[in-house]
Amino acid sequence: MSETFGAQTFRATAVVTLDEMDHVLATLLDHLEEHATVIRSATGAHLTSPFATVDIVRQPETVHLDVACGSAEILAMIKVFVAEHIFEFATGVPSIVWSGDGSADPFPPHFQKLVAVEAFAVTPRMRRVVFACETVASYGGDDSYHVRLLLPPRGRAPVWPSLAADGRMVWPRGEDELVTRVYTIRSVDAGRSRIAVDFVLHEGNHSPGAGFALNAAPGDVIGILGPGGDGCPDAPRLLLMGDEAALPAISRMVESLPPGCAADVVVEVEDEGEEQDIASQAQARWTWLHRRGTPAALSDLLEKALAARLDGGGLAESFIWAGCEQRLAARLRDRLRASLPDRKGSHRIYGYWNAGSGRERDQTSPTASDES
Repeated sequence: MSETFGAQTFRATAVVTLDEMDHVLATLLDHLEEHATVIRSATGAHLTSPFATVDIVRQPETVHLDVACGSAEILAMIKVFVAEHIFEFATGVPSIVWSGDGSADPFPPHFQKLVAVEAFAVTPRMRRVVFACETVASYGGDDSYHVRLLLPPRGRAPVWPSLAADGRMVWPRGEDELVTRVYTIRSVDAGRSRIAVDFVLHEGNHSPGAGFALNAAPGDVIGILGPGGDGCPDAPRLLLMGDEAALPAISRMVESLPPGCAADVVVEVEDEGEEQDIASQAQARWTWLHRRGTPAALSDLLEKALAARLDGGGLAESFIWAGCEQRLAARLRDRLRASLPDRKGSHRIYGYWNAGSGRERDQTSPTASDES
């Protein structure tokens, strides 16, 4: 691999042995297309993203992986991500043997504890919790917005995760089990060592994330893994689309855009009370779509908005980013592939939550599978 990642490159290799290797490899590559550019070959694949590269080579009896990235934290996250999905897709019990940077680390290098400082309503259905943390530098960049929050059971001393030799995370079980969700870092205050996370509040507020945000009090301790996923696309013209689950990421992107960039921003929310004022140096045009009582899982407002822009021919030069319910994300992705077949790599469409999972709108997918 010829790519470099700043002043230092971290590398790890893995030898994977498993049953139904071709099926697992194909399924893994299909899944990874949501997170990276995948170039397949007769012997494997080469994956690139803004923060890492992965080479996958199919051998007669094994699969070899070579991962390169710019930090130990990102390397650990990629190893966990790849290992957990291999075990998920395999029918038997795979063997994964890692070597290289970080192979002997017993604990995730991208873990730390957060302490709640304050919590308040941004809108009637969006609540912000501000946390103090020891190291904020890694959360302030524009290339990785997403983190996994670890919510310990109330009334018990937290037990935090460790790393297994095969790259998977070892999680506490039983009474110490953690609830994990992936969220967007909404903002970073490096001077005060603070980060802020916005939580969607929806009907009933039975989701763990919403429940935590509603009851968060100064001194509450949770864990955090990350950052990971992607950040703001590097393009002069953008179409940014999503529902309120993706609004924290969209807002952070718009705030980071430089002068001269043009952004068409389309966000679906319940009503006018959920609209937010987001400052930007760029030429940002906001369109707010209101469901007005239609269940979020049944709304087609974003799909219609994308279709209108495709039919109008206004997306020829735009990079398209969207975050929404997983099945809607699949439809948007299919529509873009059909309408813009010659522009592969010109869009990123993420399933931020799953209407059928029982974890409605507490989720995201840029790094793994869930957010709000």
